Amino acid sequence: MATLRFLLKRFFAQRLLGLAIVVTLGFTIGVLVAGPIYADAAREAILSSAVTTAPVTVKNVRFQTYGNPAFNYQAADTELRDQVSSLPVGEIVPQGRGTVRLQGAEGTAPLSMTVLFRDGAVDHLPYRGDPPGPGEIALPGGVSRLLGLDVGDRVTAIGPTGEQVELTLVGRFDPPDRQDPFWYGDQTPFPPPDSTELPPALMDQAGYLEVMPQLGVTTEYVWDVYLDLVGVPFLEAQRIPAEIQRIADELRQTPEFAQLRVTTGLDTLITLVKQRVEDLRVPIFLVVFQIGAVTLAILAGVGSLVLSRQSFELAVLRSRGFSGGKLLSAQAIQAVFTALVAYPLGLLIGMGLAKLACRRSRWCLARSARPWARSRSCSCRSPTCAGRSWRSAGCFLARTGRSSPASPSSCSSCRSRCSRSWSCAAARSSRRARATSSTPWCC
Repeated sequence: MATLRFLLKRFFAQRLLGLAIVVTLGFTIGVLVAGPIYADAAREAILSSAVTTAPVTVKNVRFQTYGNPAFNYQAADTELRDQVSSLPVGEIVPQGRGTVRLQGAEGTAPLSMTVLFRDGAVDHLPYRGDPPGPGEIALPGGVSRLLGLDVGDRVTAIGPTGEQVELTLVGRFDPPDRQDPFWYGDQTPFPPPDSTELPPALMDQAGYLEVMPQLGVTTEYVWDVYLDLVGVPFLEAQRIPAEIQRIADELRQTPEFAQLRVTTGLDTLITLVKQRVEDLRVPIFLVVFQIGAVTLAILAGVGSLVLSRQSFELAVLRSRGFSGGKLLSAQAIQAVFTALVAYPLGLLIGMGLAKLACRRSRWCLARSARPWARSRSCSCRSPTCAGRSWRSAGCFLARTGRSSPASPSSCSSCRSRCSRSWSCAAARSSRRARATSSTPWCC
C-alpha cells in the first residue's frame, strides 16, 4: 500500500505528463477500436447509395403468374401477402392484364388490345373523367377516337371465343410518365412511344375480375412488391434474397402459383455492394493503422520525455536504498495504472467516432426522397390503425429486433376522414427528404 500511495503521489505531482500519456494512449485505443466500425459504416453507406440509385426493377420484387378464367384470385392474393409479410414491404401493387377485342360505334372495326387493372393507376395517369368501377372502362384518348367513342358511350368487349360484355366508357387518359416508378420501370404495361402497339385500356380490379372470366380470357397476374429498405442494415439486407427464394418455393407448392415467376435484382445488388466493400476494406484499415502508428510514435516520444524528467528522481530513489527491481516494478505499476485510466477514455473516443461515422452513413438513404408513396393514409397515430403492408414491415422489424416507425393508417374509420392522392404523397416525400430519419412516414 505504501508503494501504491507513493506512485499515486508521483502521478498527481506529474499530472501534466500523466495527462499527456493518458490522452495520447486513449486516442490510440479509440482509433484502433473504431477502425472495424469505419469499415461497417462504409458498407452501410455503399448499400444506401446503391439502393437509392438502383432501378425500380432491381431493388424490388415482382411475382408473376398466369390464370385461366377459373383462377382463384382472392386466395392467391391472400396467400402472397401472407408470405411476403416476412419482408420489409413498403407497398404491394397488384396488376392483371388480358387481351380482348373492343368494338365501339356501329361500323367501326373491333380493336384487339390489352385491358388491365393496376391499383392506383388513375392517380398516375393524365386522366380525364371518372375512375372506372364495375362494368366500366377507361380508354386511351387515341383509341377512343379510333372507335368513335365519347364518355358515356357503350363499349363491347369480345372474348377469344366470341363472348361479349357491354361496358361503359367513363374516362380517357394519355400515356403516363415513363420515369414514374409506379409503373415498374421497363416492365411497364405501356408500350414505348415509338411502338405500333396500342396502349392498354383500364378497368378497376373488381370490374376486371368480374368481366374477364365471363369472356374466357387468360390473365397475367402480377404483384409488384416495393421493398422499404430505409434504415435496413446490410446484415439484414443480405438475407432478403434468400428469403425471397424461400417465399417463391413455398408459393409454387400452391395451385394458384404453380407457374410462378419471380424477378428481382436485389441479389445482384447485394453482391455488388459486397465487392465494393471488400475493395474499400483494406484501404480503410491501412489508414486506421497509419493513424495508430503515428499516435504510438507520439506516445513513445511522450514516454521518453517522462523518463528523462524522472531520471534524477529515480537516481535519488536508488541512492536511498530502492533496488533496481523495485524501481522497475514501480514504473510497470505506474504504466498499468495509466493504461487503466486511458482505456475507458479510448473506448469512449472510439465509440464517439464510430457513432459519428454510422450516423453519417446509416440514414443517407432515409434522407433521400421516396420516389412515390401510396397515400391512402391519414394523420391517425392509433396503434390499431395500420395497413397490411405496414403490418408486413412490422413483422420484419420484429424479427430483426428493430423498432418500427409510425405507420400510416388505413382503417375504415380513418379513411373516411382522410383521402389523399398519390401525387400528394409524392410532393410530401420531397419534404420528408429534408427531414430527419425519425420523421414518421405518414401523411
